[in-house]
Amino acid sequence: MPESPSTFNCNNCGAPLPYRHGENILHCNYCGSTTMLAEYDNIVTIAEPFIIPNKLSKNQVMDTCRKWMAEGVFKAADLAGRASFTKLEAKYLPFWAVQAHATTKYSGSSGSSDVEGSVEQDLAWVVYARTDPGEFFGFWALNPGAKSTSADWGDFPLNMNIGSDKSEGIDLVTGREPFDQKLVGDVEVINGQLTDHEAKEQAKNEIAGYCRKRLNEQEGGVSVSSFTVEVNFERADLVYLPLWSVEYKYGAKPYRILLNGHTKRVLAGEAPVGKWDKVAVLGAICGALALGFGFGAHLFGVPYLYLGSAMMILIIGAYAVKAALS
Repeated sequence: MPESPSTFNCNNCGAPLPYRHGENILHCNYCGSTTMLAEYDNIVTIAEPFIIPNKLSKNQVMDTCRKWMAEGVFKAADLAGRASFTKLEAKYLPFWAVQAHATTKYSGSSGSSDVEGSVEQDLAWVVYARTDPGEFFGFWALNPGAKSTSADWGDFPLNMNIGSDKSEGIDLVTGREPFDQKLVGDVEVINGQLTDHEAKEQAKNEIAGYCRKRLNEQEGGVSVSSFTVEVNFERADLVYLPLWSVEYKYGAKPYRILLNGHTKRVLAGEAPVGKWDKVAVLGAICGALALGFGFGAHLFGVPYLYLGSAMMILIIGAYAVKAALS
């Protein structure tokens, strides 16, 4: 049974703010202010939250998704035309945009020499202000380099990761404005759970891991024996980002898309692989194996290996016929 929301009065206008257990960043739909329940006796109004305005209507979301469906490789050729949308829902989700300076000091060895050094970095770090990224599809793609497009190979006998693009991440600086309730429109604003202090602690841990990875990449010839990361925070801004959750069907199977409502770009999406793409991939693999069997039969004088070549050709033909009839 869903938990009933509690209420708290807005620090700014006194209006009731409904919230659920664990939510500490409360948005007021009346005056647009944001209240942070930092501690039991520390209730403050966030001085300057930001909003990145939504620029998409439902029709524009569908057009953007259909354009995405028609682009790229290993997507069903008729996907954009056959897809039927079952859900189009926008929400303003809370993020902390953390500005930090990290100093990585390390020691180790390179060959027979001892090495010491330091690396300085200015970082703009994004922390989702809720504790469960899994409550919304596609949140892994908010980080640069993460998987963006998930290609669904269905019952293809050689299920592969081909066709899975990489994400460019999100930008919480470009296009943001001081929060104004008029910019919200009819889009729901989701309360946050992490306070600024908790966001900084999370960012600190994530930045330390990131700096270690970067250190290994930049100092590849150095065997690092010890390192420390000092993180100094300059500021942490609460930013509300408009994200569209989209669900569609291709045939009877459901798929999902996550869309940035400001940049009008797909952040993450699932798409079925086209049947002829599967035929092409299977043909390339079986064709290479058929050539290998044939070459082996000729080189080693083993005629039975030609049966392997014939088997590969039969597999390609059978799968092509199945695709044509489906």
